[in-house]
Amino acid sequence: ATFNSALASGIVMGIMIIHLISSLSDDVIRAVPDSQRKAAFDLGMTHGETIKNIVIPSPMPGIISASLLAHRRALGE
Repeated sequence: ATFNSALASGIVMGIMIIHLISSLSDDVIRAVPDSQRKAAFDLGMTHGETIKNIVIPSPMPGIISASLLAHRRALGE
């Protein structure tokens, strides 16, 4: 009985963490200025190169902060 309740609480916490990380990361990624994306395309980068070299590295501190915040919140629960 205790295993099932531990499993259920683990699943709920996992869903909560994933939702919080994805929501905050989405906000941080959308905050990347459109001018940086357009500049990358003007320099001849493909869509994939723009994502890999511009869109992901720029908000990386925010993504890491979102991950830490979600894990801290889960530990607090």
